Amino acid sequence: MAKMAKFCELVEDYSDVADFIVVYISEAHADDGQWAFSDNEYAIKQHSSLKDRIHAAEILQSSGVLCPIYVDNIENEAQMAYAALPERLYVIQDDVIQLKGGIGPIDYRIDILEKYLQKLVKQE
Repeated sequence: MAKMAKFCELVEDYSDVADFIVVYISEAHADDGQWAFSDNEYAIKQHSSLKDRIHAAEILQSSGVLCPIYVDNIENEAQMAYAALPERLYVIQDDVIQLKGGIGPIDYRIDILEKYLQKLVKQE
């Protein structure tokens, strides 16, 4: 959730130059999955239906996420199209990918997103 807190800071700081969204994909650390953490703040099992995924997204929204949350379909089409599991940052402008962040958790670099947003502010 520390990464989400930093992401929310960017949403607050740069919402005048960018629209932010989160796309909720399959659960990377589901309680019933291979990569489960014993200290997960929320008990979320791998989604077996769209209803499960929507419920998980609602939990995330209630935690204070400051932008819209969209939900990938249960076939994980967005996740596969953007190679997004477990997490990834993108900047899309005029239907063109301008920034494709590394695959998390190791290469999830929110500082690179912040630098990109800073450049946008300077261009205005």
